[in-house]
This record gives sequence, structure tokens and C-alpha cells, in this order.
Amino acid sequence: MKDIVMIGTGDFADLISDTIENNMQRNIAAYVIDSKFKTIDTYNDKPVYEFENIEKIFGKDNYSFVIGFIGSKMYTQRYEKYKQLKDMGYELENIIHSTASISKTSCMGDGNIILQYAIIANRGCIGSCNVICPKAYINHDVTVGNANYIAPGFSTTGYSAIGNYCFCGVNSAINNKIKVADYTFIGGGLFISKDTNEYDVYVPPKREPLKRLKSTSFQMFSSRRKQ
Repeated sequence: MKDIVMIGTGDFADLISDTIENNMQRNIAAYVIDSKFKTIDTYNDKPVYEFENIEKIFGKDNYSFVIGFIGSKMYTQRYEKYKQLKDMGYELENIIHSTASISKTSCMGDGNIILQYAIIANRGCIGSCNVICPKAYINHDVTVGNANYIAPGFSTTGYSAIGNYCFCGVNSAINNKIKVADYTFIGGGLFISKDTNEYDVYVPPKREPLKRLKSTSFQMFSSRRKQ
């Protein structure tokens, strides 16, 4: 079994490192960042190397890689790093938490991160370089492309499709047979019932506190019957 090299440092890398080491019982050998961002030599008591030098340090037979950063520009940076590693001939592992449920009839690419209690139902098909957060539900006959971020509690219904470089927010959902186009941004708590277009942005209504009214003004669950 190969040792794992983590691309990136920070909160997300820490989250994935915890899954790798404490849930999967695997070893992280080192962290790697681009030379222009490197300011430290160790992270989490492991050495930090420059990405530009990895082929000199990590043999392809002994090490695999995990992308431990989110990246900007709707995850294109994340996918670019994925492609660089693939072009170098490195293996990118699927990091799958033990509590995730993945149907044996599903298919999956590589470089995915699938966290606690996520579900991929029968005949679901997942591409590569996706992040699928806790309690996300990919229903039956759903396809997910590459480099998407599926937030906690997101759910789909059958025969729907998510393209590439999409953000699906916390507790959002898409209806059956809906197609989410590339680069779609779906905010938290929304229900998408129509196909989206590339670069569409959906955000929930703005929420602000009511003025001149306190929560203690409400008489919740009180009976109006006279005693």
C-alpha cells in the first residue's frame, strides 16, 4: 500500500488528513505546495516540499497523491493540479470515509473525496476530483462530472446530472431528470427544478433580522383557550 502525499496545507488539508490517518488508517508521508506559496518546512509534523520538485522526491511506485485544497475559480485550479499529477504518471486516490455508502453498481473515477455518511446509490456515476461532503445523497442513475464541490446535506433525485466545476450548497437539492450545467453555483437550501445554464448563480433570499421586534415577543405553542 502506497504512502500518501497531500497537495496543500490548511483547514481542508487537515480535514482530509484526519480521515486518511484516523479513519482509513493510512500514512501521510508529506505535504506539498507550490514554491511561490511555501513559507514553512514542516506541517503537522511532516515535511513540506515544493510541488516543482516532486518527481525527484516521490517515486510513482511508492507514493500516491491527494489534493487537499479547494481552489478558486470554481475549482478549475483544483482540476489543473489533478491533471498535472496525472500527466506526471502519479496515482490519485479516492479518499472514502468508512461510513460512506457506495453502491456496487455505481462507477467512479479517481481523486475523489467522499466524507462521512455520503450516499451514492445504485447506478450512480461519479467522475474525478470531486469533493462530496458529509450526508450528501447522490441518488440512483445520477451522473456527476469532474471537479465539483457537493456540500453537506445536498441531495438529488433519480436520473439527474451535474456537470463540471459546480458548487451545490448546504441542504440544496435538484429535482429528478434535471441537468446542472458546468460552472453552476447553487446556494444553500435551494431546490432546483429546471435545467441550469453554464455560469448560472442561484442564491437564497436575503435574510435580515426584523427591526423593533424581539424573539421573546412571540408566544409560541401557547394555547388560546380560556382556562
